[in-house]
Amino acid sequence: MMTLAMLNMHYTPEEAHQMLRLLDELRDAIWENYREEIIEYCRKAENEENHRSSFSDVEDDTIPF
Repeated sequence: MMTLAMLNMHYTPEEAHQMLRLLDELRDAIWENYREEIIEYCRKAENEENHRSSFSDVEDDTIPF
């Protein structure tokens, strides 16, 4: 189970810089460990979005615009 952590949103410039470095390292670690799964997830999500949008491209003449 994930826990919610409250984050401080006011930082000194040094603290903000350190937070960005932490986020960069976290992103890199996640990408290194889950790269293939993330790519597959994105492909599936894109295919589903393309499938849904193909139905919205159909003209509906019943709308009086």
